[in-house]
Amino acid sequence: MKYIFRGEEAIYVGRIHYVFGIVPYDDGRRPRQFMVLNETEGHFLNDMIESRGAFMFLSLAYQLRTELGFEYDAFRNNGADLVLKEDDGYREVSIDVAESAGLHMLSFDEEIVETWVKMSNEQRIEELKKYFYVQDAEKH
Repeated sequence: MKYIFRGEEAIYVGRIHYVFGIVPYDDGRRPRQFMVLNETEGHFLNDMIESRGAFMFLSLAYQLRTELGFEYDAFRNNGADLVLKEDDGYREVSIDVAESAGLHMLSFDEEIVETWVKMSNEQRIEELKKYFYVQDAEKH
């Protein structure tokens, strides 16, 4: 995904590689969704985290909605977690109660994220089909 943002103090231009994934539950609940973001060009994500800027986080949420058609609700998380790769592992990024961007520990197993990141796009699609087709068939 290419991006261009006008930040509070700079204009950001770059690219973000993204991977969708799910955390399926064995008890039939709706799977938890996540998106891993990795900036391949630029420094928007680093600046967003360092500044804890709500404006920058909302700009990212807007970009996800417009460029990817991803119905992400920046304030309610929409059941989808935004995950960033850090040096020591993965962290969820969200807008917290103080309305600033912040990193938090993952609330699910990091191995799940690694598995999705390592899959090819075709494998991801097949995994999603298996899960959602099985769930849909069980309802009918």
